[in-house]
Amino acid sequence: MSSRALYGGDGVTKTFLVPFPYIKQPDVRVKVNTRFLSFPFDYIFIDDTHVQLRVVPAPADAVEVIRQTDSATALSQFHDGSVLTEAELNLAVQQLLYLIQEAQDGLEVGINTGLTRVATNTGISDDTDVLANVTDSILNSQLLADLQQRITDIDTNAATIGDQVDRVNTLATTVTDLANIDGTDLHTFITNEQTARIEGDTATNQTLSLMGAASPDGASFVLDMAKVEVAPGESLGTHLTAIQSSVDGNTSTIASNAATNATADAALSDRIDAVSSSVDAATASITSEASTRATADSSLSDRLDVVTSSVADNTSAITNEATARTDADSALSTRVDGVLATANNNAALILSEQTARADGDSANASSIVTLQSAVNGNTSSISTQQNVINGLTSEYMVKTDVNGYVAGFGVYNTGATSDFIILGDHFGIVSPSGGARLEWSNGNIRVYDANNVLRVALGVNI
Repeated sequence: MSSRALYGGDGVTKTFLVPFPYIKQPDVRVKVNTRFLSFPFDYIFIDDTHVQLRVVPAPADAVEVIRQTDSATALSQFHDGSVLTEAELNLAVQQLLYLIQEAQDGLEVGINTGLTRVATNTGISDDTDVLANVTDSILNSQLLADLQQRITDIDTNAATIGDQVDRVNTLATTVTDLANIDGTDLHTFITNEQTARIEGDTATNQTLSLMGAASPDGASFVLDMAKVEVAPGESLGTHLTAIQSSVDGNTSTIASNAATNATADAALSDRIDAVSSSVDAATASITSEASTRATADSSLSDRLDVVTSSVADNTSAITNEATARTDADSALSTRVDGVLATANNNAALILSEQTARADGDSANASSIVTLQSAVNGNTSSISTQQNVINGLTSEYMVKTDVNGYVAGFGVYNTGATSDFIILGDHFGIVSPSGGARLEWSNGNIRVYDANNVLRVALGVNI
């Protein structure tokens, strides 16, 4: 039975039911909206189960009848050698049970109030089941949706890895094509070419240096290409170097490609470095790409590093991507790190994303970290999310998901109020050194002493 009863004022009724048992009439408190009334000046008992207010509550008022058992004084005093009567023992137990029940009810009210506030802050309009709505809000929030998207983005990262490998292969193809000029099977080859031309208002210089050696089962080449070009309002430069060796289809390549481009409005630099090796179904590669761009109003830096290895269908990959962007009004920095391993359709993933953003009106920072594994169709994940917003609010959430069964907790702090929400079947407080402990599960509260003896068991009525 609850120790609280909530009624709505109607502008007429001033007598309200006390639906719970109590020990003394002063233990029954009445609150209108947020103000506790004074007994017996603001309300009186007209019988054992009804209180009557001096002033009729308005239609918009919330009237709450609450039991607050005296916790400062033991109603039954025990002394050595004294004879304990049934009434005294019952009174002592009754006082203890009432206090425990009231503490639990107060906790529920605090949680529901916090949940309602979180519901309001997250835009929930249906308050008939606040806990369910808030849980849905947390688990289906845009930030967590973004988190799930980041998990999905591992495929995009894999595609990015593939793009980088394709670029390495393109460089290797360039070497191979140059090594078979006019279809001739070259055994040794050295060439140096230089061209310079002016066409209209464009000037271009280009150099090519190639060394190669080949045998029936293998080949090795070194390539160096450079080009500069100047035209009205634009200048650019590119530099490609590649080294490749191959024997019976096993290849090893080192390649670098750098480019710059400047115009009257912007300047751009880009560089890619790649190292790759392959033997039969086994491949390994390291790719690094860096780019910068600057205009009169903004600047952008981006860097992507990818490390991959694979044997047949088994793959491992590490990706690191960092971006910094600044303009006249704001600054944004992001970093995404991913670690992936797959074998026999089993997969493990660690994904981390950090974002910091500041402008003239706000400053926000967020961090999302996900650990996920999948084996034989079973999937488990741990996700943590942290956010600080404008120096005014902070939140921290942990979500665990095993095949769709979700548990976790969230902390939300506005500087004036805070909420701590737990989604789980069992909750306990235990000292690291042992001793007494408190547990909650299946709607029951249990307190064990240092000897693991159950001292208090309370069923909770929700």
